[in-house]
Amino acid sequence: MPTVGRPGQPGFKEFDYTPKGIAAAKEYAEETGLSLHSEKAASGAPGRASRIKKSPPAAASSKVNIPEPTTVRY
Repeated sequence: MPTVGRPGQPGFKEFDYTPKGIAAAKEYAEETGLSLHSEKAASGAPGRASRIKKSPPAAASSKVNIPEPTTVRY
């Protein structure tokens, strides 16, 4: 169902999902200056999930540059 504005916002209004309702919602949004939300956005359905970015694998211990042993105490 197309909506104009957010719930609780002054001027919030829902329209029927018909060609007349969609046209009326667009006209009402232009009159009031509020944003028009499509049916999918108004339903609260989750959007497309983004992929989790993984960090690159750590270098193997045999590949780590180990400095020469010293006599310094830490």
